[in-house]
Amino acid sequence: MKRRTTGGIWALSVAGVVFWLLGWGGCALNATPGDLGDPDGGGATGSGGTVGASSGVARGSRLIELTSAQASVLCDWTNLRQGGYGRVATCPSGATRSTNRSTLDCVNSTSALGGRCSSVTVGHIEDCANAVGSDLCKLETAPACVALVSCS
Repeated sequence: MKRRTTGGIWALSVAGVVFWLLGWGGCALNATPGDLGDPDGGGATGSGGTVGASSGVARGSRLIELTSAQASVLCDWTNLRQGGYGRVATCPSGATRSTNRSTLDCVNSTSALGGRCSSVTVGHIEDCANAVGSDLCKLETAPACVALVSCS
């Protein structure tokens, strides 16, 4: 979940972000962008379920304290919330933003972000992922993402 002009967030990346980090669970974890419903709506649907507003990982948990299983759940939720793994968007500014390439890529980014910013919690990631939705260009301007962007 680190900020890059190419590559994933979060996060987190949602993740990774942006990462989306992250309402992950169920069979929808392996959905591709074409399998998704409306990630900005009340709940996107993937191949196996609905993506809610939460990953299911305790919001107060700090990223640095997550187990790899918890980080995987957070990463899968975040990336699905943002339209799926491996998604690339070109923003009006010309900048390129993308989701993580894989769960492993996101888990590694999540661990690195937790190491740099020990106060970042799952709640920060979920709030940012929900604010950004599938519009990856919102990452640097969404108020809910300020704490994450300043750490990356």
